[in-house]
Amino acid sequence: MKKLYLLMVSILLVLILILAVIVSAPAKKTCGNNVIEVEEQCDGNSRACTINGYTGTQTCNSQCNGFGSCTTTQYCGDGIKQGNEQCDDGNTNNYDACSNLCKIQTIKCYTNSDCGSTTTSSNFCSGNNVTKNVTTYTCNNPGTTSSSCSSSVSQQNVQTCSYQCSNGACITQSSVCGNGILETGEQCDDGNLVNGDGCSSSCVIEFNSTNGIVTNIWLDNESKLDKFRQRNIKYLIVDVGGIDSTGKFTATSADLNYFLNFEKNYESKYNYHFVLLPYSEIYTYNYNINQTGFKENLVNGYVNLDSMGFNGAFVDIEPARFDQRADYINFLQKLDTAMGSKPIMVYSGDVNNDNTNEWEWSPGFYNQTSPYVDVFSIPIYDTGITDTTTYINYAKNQISQINSLNINSKVLIAVPTHKPSPETLVNALYAYNSTIKSSKIIGVDVFAEWTTDDSEWTTYDKYFPH
Repeated sequence: MKKLYLLMVSILLVLILILAVIVSAPAKKTCGNNVIEVEEQCDGNSRACTINGYTGTQTCNSQCNGFGSCTTTQYCGDGIKQGNEQCDDGNTNNYDACSNLCKIQTIKCYTNSDCGSTTTSSNFCSGNNVTKNVTTYTCNNPGTTSSSCSSSVSQQNVQTCSYQCSNGACITQSSVCGNGILETGEQCDDGNLVNGDGCSSSCVIEFNSTNGIVTNIWLDNESKLDKFRQRNIKYLIVDVGGIDSTGKFTATSADLNYFLNFEKNYESKYNYHFVLLPYSEIYTYNYNINQTGFKENLVNGYVNLDSMGFNGAFVDIEPARFDQRADYINFLQKLDTAMGSKPIMVYSGDVNNDNTNEWEWSPGFYNQTSPYVDVFSIPIYDTGITDTTTYINYAKNQISQINSLNINSKVLIAVPTHKPSPETLVNALYAYNSTIKSSKIIGVDVFAEWTTDDSEWTTYDKYFPH
């Protein structure tokens, strides 16, 4: 019994010894069993990485001692903007708006409409034909980085006159220029055949070097007209009152006729001819100019005012909102057609090419509207500038920008008499007088008669002596 006990104890000790050896022996690693073991950095797993800005993965190598190179399924041209890409249009075409490196490129145009809408000029005479110019725009190499815009002008015959074409309209033999009566085909008739007095020897309004002023139909004081006449101011931009929500002028026929009779009697008394251009300010955030009938009512209103005795139209629709500019041009086309040869003057905006401020007009927008406009009134106020030197330099720069416009229209520089310093008449006229002006700039129009005091008339006389 004792021997059996000793045997069992010996066996137990041997087992314990064997177990100790097993426990103390180093573990053997097995790469590929998806278990990270001693001395392994990885085993069957992967980790996220980036390459050239794209998201990818690195997988464990076959020795389990590190990760392989970064691989990704993302790439330029897969149609998904990711990584360091500025764009991704799903191709590697290097001649579209997104390059083969997924960088944004400038494309001038994709279609002809990107370059401009087809425009037609006011009617004019070509021999005995009433004619107009049609300007069309073409996108060359559309949708590529080498795209460019071009335009071409063609002449279209509107009507062949049986008697004579004059000022863009057919006239009958009974129309006699110089008899003091405004007849068919005449823009004006001041009772003489003298050129250079605002109404030419062929009864066409002359947009020559002279000035204008803003007034209203409630002007019934000869002394004010004396100030205009004595200073050879020809263009009276006449506020005729409000416009309702449908685009109709609200002034009564009685008020309009009172003003016209007063003004015409004055002209007859002093043998002096003003060009009367009616207007009413339309602030586009208070009116829906796109609503049905609005533009048509406004055009008909101008035509009616012209038939009453005004000499054309002054358009003051501001600002020309970016989302309404096509409609704005459409309105000018309609007005130009309806007014025939009668002059159209438009209150526009600062010349600026950055297209970020809807109160400003780019040279391109001037080009699009010019075929329907005889004279632009371009303001040099409402700038927010508070320093005199800065304002004068701004005004000079605007005049230089106007000089460079590629338009056939004439220009009046609108100068203020109703603004706080530095936007004063003296500063505006100083800038105007000290800047070289092209022939398209014919003078200034003063805003406005009712805010011009004696000291400002003295300033005016300094720069425009009479």
